[in-house]
Parts: sequence; C-alpha cells; structure tokens
Amino acid sequence: MCPIVIFLSSFIFTCNAEAQGTSGNNTPSQSRADKALRAASYFEAKLDDSSATVDQVIAKWKATADDSDVKADPDSYAIALGSEGLLEIQKGDMMKADSLLGKSMPFFRKRFSKASFLVGYAELERSLRKNAMAMRAYDEIVNTMDSIGP
Repeated sequence: MCPIVIFLSSFIFTCNAEAQGTSGNNTPSQSRADKALRAASYFEAKLDDSSATVDQVIAKWKATADDSDVKADPDSYAIALGSEGLLEIQKGDMMKADSLLGKSMPFFRKRFSKASFLVGYAELERSLRKNAMAMRAYDEIVNTMDSIGP
C-alpha cells in the first residue's frame, strides 16, 4: 500500500495545481499557496530516493498546512491535511490518518481535488470498521464523482 499512498499524494497535488492554474482567477494568496504545495510535493518526492524520511515529509506537510496562505485557500488547505493523512497511513498511524483525512474533507471546494483523497478516506474508514462513514464516503464517490475525468 505504500507506493499507492505516495502516488496518490503526488497525483493529487499535480491535478490540483493544473485545475487551479487553468481556472484563470487565481488570487495572489492562491499562487503562494500553490507554491507552498508544490514545494511540499517536491520534498515528498525525496522519499523515492530515501533522501528524506516519512517523518520529515509529514513535518513538511504539517508546516505547509499551517501556512497562512495555504489556510486562506480551502482546497490547498485540504490537500495539505490530506497529504499528511495519507503519509500517516504509510507510517501505520491509522487513527491520526483518520483524523487528518476527516478534517480535510469539508475544506474541498473542487471535486477534482477531492476525488482521490475521498477514495483513500473511504478505504481507511472501511479498514477501521467505521462502516457508516465508509458508506457515506462511497455514496459521495458514486453519486458525485462519476463524471470526473482528465
């Protein structure tokens, strides 16, 4: 599951950056938030060559989530929290991952940004036997995420 988590996190950031970049109405705060997300994503890529540890990358995403420009953009804030949550899954701290992913869900404004995180969240809830939460997440996937494409 570790490679999937890393891929999801990198894929999600790339898709969010493209979606915000093509929207044409970025504010300066969003641009700074995008830069912060990009920096955290590039730092996360260091996991591939073992030049950074999972704990260091989690700390980077936590610092990114605490950035005032990132907090000003709900989708960026959700991505930072969600990325930290996905890495907590990789680390094995499912309860912390559950907390972070659950906290991130209401902040998403763009379905395209939320889609992959929602799938990870649903699977985590299922694995923790939180069946009602898992069913709610799966219901959202089926009823609102079916038209998302590249």
